[in-house]
Amino acid sequence: MSFNPDRKPHPEKLQKGQTTIRLSNIRSSLKDAVEIITIQNNTNVQPVVLQFGYKDVSTTSSLPSLEFLQDVSLEQLVEVKANVTNIAAEKTQYTRYGYALLKQKVILVDHTTSFILVL
Repeated sequence: MSFNPDRKPHPEKLQKGQTTIRLSNIRSSLKDAVEIITIQNNTNVQPVVLQFGYKDVSTTSSLPSLEFLQDVSLEQLVEVKANVTNIAAEKTQYTRYGYALLKQKVILVDHTTSFILVL
């Protein structure tokens, strides 16, 4: 923790954007099996750009399999061809704010694997 007011805006901006960072020149200690990291005046906070493997499905001749979905990044739109083997009945769930949501489970299967999709 740094009490220097000049150091505060940069980490707060990274936190709000949920940016992955790399810290250097820090002091750390272990207390009750919890690591405590101390940011000092000379600590460098650098955002890290993570490289995700990306395969453009529009350039491939065929659609990817369900097994391919393990390698895609979060919130990436993909198009796959699979069979629906089971559709569960709709269930109504209420949020803590009182809104009603409809939830339905579907099992998707192709020649490589299967998984449950919640709609």
